[in-house]
Amino acid sequence: RSTVPVLTAKFQPTAGVFELEQQSFTPVSTLSENFAWSAEGKCVGLLSAAGGKGQLRAPFWLPQEWELALHRRKGALFLNQGYPLRLDEEIELSLPATAQQVLLPATVEDPSEPLRWKVEWSGSGDKVIARLRVELARGEVSLADTPALQKQLRKLFSALAAGASFALPAPP
Repeated sequence: RSTVPVLTAKFQPTAGVFELEQQSFTPVSTLSENFAWSAEGKCVGLLSAAGGKGQLRAPFWLPQEWELALHRRKGALFLNQGYPLRLDEEIELSLPATAQQVLLPATVEDPSEPLRWKVEWSGSGDKVIARLRVELARGEVSLADTPALQKQLRKLFSALAAGASFALPAPP
């Protein structure tokens, strides 16, 4: 179904709602290749503005089950069907034409196991680029490592909640 983002089967955007225009992806059945997905579309709900200030958030795609992994547990975690997972996401966003004094979030990362991740922003003019790199070395997380993973997920979700902030000129 080319009208539905292929990632929605197991992933969800961290901000806004995505309206797909076109996509391309490697066949899921080609297990000898890394899966790659590229899409173009529009997002609703990424931009908020009030009191002459605005914020733009990036809609990174994360596994739906990661939110559920934050709940109190009595057993080990089994994520991504037990397989390792690496995400490399880059999203180009356009700022409003009237945006001034743009401030990008500082780079935030956690290089330790079991979940290594890095969120970084760059850009100039009316375009910004948000990048997310995540590596889950193993999909089976022991009961002993589960609290560390949950702490890392909370830090990651907090980092993803930050966005580019900017000033908007007062109307004439």
